[in-house]
Amino acid sequence: MRNLWLALALLFLIAGESVAQRLVVEGSTDHPAASALREIADRNDYWIIDRDTVLPATFQHEGDLVVVDATVRLEGTVSGSVAVVSGSFFIRPGARVGGVAVAVAGTIGSSALATVGDTLFLPLDYNVVVEQRGAEYRVTLRAPPRPPFIRTQGVLGVIIPSYDRVNGVTVRAGLAGGFGTDSLRPHYEVIGSYYSARGDVGATGRLLLPFGGRAHLSVSGGRTVETHDEWIRGDLSNSLSALLVRSDVRNYYESDFVEVRVEQLPPLTLATRQGYIVPRLGVRASRDRSLRARDPWTLFGDEPWRENPPVFEGTLTSALAGFSAGWRGVTSGFISSADLEWAFPSPEGRSWGERSFVQLVLDGRWTMIALWDHSLELHGHVMQSFGPDPAPPQRWSLIGGPGTLPTLRKGELRGDNLVFLQSTYAVPLRFLVLPYAGIPQLAARHAVGSAWVSNTDAPRWQQNVAVGVRQSVADLFLYLDPAEADRDPHFSISFHLPF
Repeated sequence: MRNLWLALALLFLIAGESVAQRLVVEGSTDHPAASALREIADRNDYWIIDRDTVLPATFQHEGDLVVVDATVRLEGTVSGSVAVVSGSFFIRPGARVGGVAVAVAGTIGSSALATVGDTLFLPLDYNVVVEQRGAEYRVTLRAPPRPPFIRTQGVLGVIIPSYDRVNGVTVRAGLAGGFGTDSLRPHYEVIGSYYSARGDVGATGRLLLPFGGRAHLSVSGGRTVETHDEWIRGDLSNSLSALLVRSDVRNYYESDFVEVRVEQLPPLTLATRQGYIVPRLGVRASRDRSLRARDPWTLFGDEPWRENPPVFEGTLTSALAGFSAGWRGVTSGFISSADLEWAFPSPEGRSWGERSFVQLVLDGRWTMIALWDHSLELHGHVMQSFGPDPAPPQRWSLIGGPGTLPTLRKGELRGDNLVFLQSTYAVPLRFLVLPYAGIPQLAARHAVGSAWVSNTDAPRWQQNVAVGVRQSVADLFLYLDPAEADRDPHFSISFHLPF
């Protein structure tokens, strides 16, 4: 009985306030959410709620409901549609909305145990102005400015360059743009590259066709230089190390490729205790060529650059599948990826698939805050090939040198199978604040790993222990192999920018 009287009082209150209230929608209504709001206004069969309200389980309304600048919780039934303008609308378990639910500069939250039609959201890049003129609410919608068909990437079209022993300076310039004004408009990007040490050029292009949300179809192709060793250290760190101290831990090859991929992008930000898993599927065809090491200039060091090993110079056709995953806790975080490639042979008499192999690549990084603001980082990288043939050298990776096991020569262990595990424990030295570099960290590290070729002898496992100092601009570590009798230490430094 109490709920009945509450429902009657609520209906009387809403009806009394809504008799003279009116919703007017002006401006752009090209987006489905804007069109739905206009349709609700044109039907003129709505109640407007402009104060925080709970609509109990006994609440039943035969027309549409409009929420303006208020927080409303629905436990009952709305037979029509619901529009939320600059407010919040929560559909509780057991509640029902017979039509669509549309949010314009507002939010809608729905329980899995509720019943509701399509839920539409106007993109945040639309400009929404809500004005109250007496008993009239006037909502003006303005579509975002039409995106440029052509815009430059990076700074004046120049993307951050890279530096290595094969290409010297790689200078990249890029253009990008979109077609139309819809939030699901196609995007494209074109990047041209010049390789100073080789005097050669390359170019790649990519077209993105969004599906909705963060999913899209990607079609790309062109000529580029690739590596299978980017997991060892980042592009910037490897480039600075190569330029300053003649240390390049990657191998390279040139590839003409075409790839079609369906994938979902990870979220831009993660809330605490939130995670994600985003899949990807695709096919790829490529023709690869070997590149030799050149002799680019470096600031320090005059020893010869190590050779860049040759690759299989043929055509590979592959099916691709994988996912990226991440999680953010209160004092920890995890990010990982998994990629499976099946290179399949071409039919009899064809030559567009010359090798057959299956390879799985896993990579994961875990960081956490330990006691007294100490930190623990774990990094693992695994490659496993399953045949029927060993993967070709362009699918190999390496162990040895900075970034993996510095007591070994750079790239001493190579193959299409690899296991690498590294743990780092760091203690901030808060009593010491360095100009530009900030607070350094005293760190201890242990690393173990190996790499080998399929169908060969068992892997030769190696390990290193190290102590060092980590800063915002460089990491300096002293490594040794505990299994070696001479305990010959190896100094390693890696550079990075403080952002």
